[in-house]
Amino acid sequence: MQVNPANGDICYLAGSRLVIYSSREAKQIKFLASRTQRPFQCCRFSSDGKYLAAGESAFRLPQITIWEITYEEIDQIVSKSLSRESTNTTSTLLSQAGETVQEVQHVKKAVAYAEISHLVGHKYGIEAVLFSPRNDFLISLGDPNDRGLFVWDWRNETKIS
Repeated sequence: MQVNPANGDICYLAGSRLVIYSSREAKQIKFLASRTQRPFQCCRFSSDGKYLAAGESAFRLPQITIWEITYEEIDQIVSKSLSRESTNTTSTLLSQAGETVQEVQHVKKAVAYAEISHLVGHKYGIEAVLFSPRNDFLISLGDPNDRGLFVWDWRNETKIS
């Protein structure tokens, strides 16, 4: 299970599907499928939340799929109970009645997940994937049968090591 650092959405594994759950909306908002119909073993968002990678647990030639996430900015009205001393400098105050405040929060909502890359190089399952800090590379760790540790130039779908 992973949390998107850009908007707080949660991604979890469900066989050959990834489920995206919005904690703001309290519901599942997206299902991403493996194009090979093989079960996923791991997933990870990039540090900026623009990309999502998932590795398969296949017994032969598993793939890593990478999606690019497109966002739209939305304004959401939220009611909060605040003490009189509390202030929120990042939101615009709409009204105040006693200690209940309604404010507008600017929220990133993921609207599209587009498959942009497929990486093949492991012989058996993939246990973990991780984006580099600047998202230039992807690191993948194979399962105990695979024992591979690879660094990918994922944009060019090239294994570096």
